[in-house]
Amino acid sequence: MDVRQLAYFLAIVDHGGVTRAAAALYISQPSLSQALRGFERSLGVPLFRREGRGLVLTEEGRALVGPARTLLADMAEARTSVDAVVALATGRLDVITDATLAVDPLAEITGRLRVRHPGLRLNVTGPAAGTDVADAVRTGACELGITDLPVRSGTLRAVPLGSQELRLVLPPEPAGPDPVPLSALRDTPLLLPPAGFALRGVIDAAFADAGLEPWVAVECGHLEALANMVIEGAGATFFPAALADAYRMAGVQVRRVQPAPVRTIGIVHRAAPLSPAAQAFLAIAHTVTCDP
Repeated sequence: MDVRQLAYFLAIVDHGGVTRAAAALYISQPSLSQALRGFERSLGVPLFRREGRGLVLTEEGRALVGPARTLLADMAEARTSVDAVVALATGRLDVITDATLAVDPLAEITGRLRVRHPGLRLNVTGPAAGTDVADAVRTGACELGITDLPVRSGTLRAVPLGSQELRLVLPPEPAGPDPVPLSALRDTPLLLPPAGFALRGVIDAAFADAGLEPWVAVECGHLEALANMVIEGAGATFFPAALADAYRMAGVQVRRVQPAPVRTIGIVHRAAPLSPAAQAFLAIAHTVTCDP
């Protein structure tokens, strides 16, 4: 008895006869009939009896149906498990996110993922001009995206990761209050990403909620350039805590803001089944806590 014989047997059961089963299996009817006779000979019992122009299961055939389905399901599960191990050992995962979320939480997720699955290749990209993370995931260009939530798309699934509080990054001058009242920034020149960047949307919303209008002195889409401008005294900016702390050694001041701009972030993916690599990524992401 082998798996192929069981699959042929169940096909005849499910399709109600040899002719329709052969068509479903893409083999000839004589070949399927011969395979059935060989299977019955190996078992030493008939599995079907002919009634009129059709086939009916014998008592032995009915007894075989349940175990045959269980065995085939177990074999399929075993094959899936092996394929998953192979995929994690040699597979690739495409992830898209913006520069700030690449620092936190992607960096920590990637570190843990590489320790657990060192053979897995991770390809990280950023959204092109005029597009967003959700666009790339929706079209299938990337399997996963880390982005601000909520995402306005009925075709994507979102997995919340938590929230990030933005910090005020100031030039290296004498220390000021901590936290800094948001209202105190009314006359502070701000160096911000352009409109359309997720980070900019969080900042604008915080000022709008406080009934304030930010003084936008510079708009620049390059975060490293914004940080360098702050270091040179051109003004202040807002970064997530992990990114802000990374620039402390360069001499900038990092302050909390009250009320704080807060972004909610998560992972988005399509509703289709995820690859083993994406499933492993999500499992690790659930263990990573965003900065308070």
